[in-house]
Amino acid sequence: MSRRNLSLFLVLSLTFVLTTTSLAQPGGQGRRGGRGPGAMSSNPLWMLRDEQIRKELEIVDDQQTQLDAITERVRNEMRKRFEGMRDLSQEERRAKWAEMQEEMREQGAKIAEEVEQVLLPHQRDRLKQIGLQMRMQRQGTSGALLDSRTAEALGLTEAQKEELTKLRGELETEMREKIEKIREEAKEKLLGVLTSEQRKKLEGLTGEKFERQPREPRGE
Repeated sequence: MSRRNLSLFLVLSLTFVLTTTSLAQPGGQGRRGGRGPGAMSSNPLWMLRDEQIRKELEIVDDQQTQLDAITERVRNEMRKRFEGMRDLSQEERRAKWAEMQEEMREQGAKIAEEVEQVLLPHQRDRLKQIGLQMRMQRQGTSGALLDSRTAEALGLTEAQKEELTKLRGELETEMREKIEKIREEAKEKLLGVLTSEQRKKLEGLTGEKFERQPREPRGE
């Protein structure tokens, strides 16, 4: 593995650790295995990288020093953990990565607990509120409500979860249809600027419509 690829792998691994757990919700555990932007907005250490969030929570210098120390320690641990992977084949690295995922999730949970100890009670509460707001923005209201942490905190019943899942599917279809309609209307307005001759030339430039098919899901 080249030095550049190893550095990238370390960054991705650090991201994995920082985005697989969340600050514990009252009466429940953080969801495991989360990824992507929604997950990033769930982990306290990752969220506190945002200057605006630190300002909102009024993080003082002593707290920031402790948070920086945690981040640096995790980075060094990740570097040591993957030093031996440089000489492995791609297949061997894939197998090693699969073995380490559960261990890294557990490490992520411990990191979240450490961060929780750095924050004051009102800061922890505010961070949870901001995290939920960010999940609602990125995952949509339905996605945030169906998140195990939020669902447990609200005490959602199975019937409510089923209804939310059904409504989410219906609303997503409706939104796609509306978006497509808006796109077509915008297209016609834009093409209205062209002369008939220019529109014919454009048709020649684009050719027959190409319908991109959705990708087949990958097997396990």
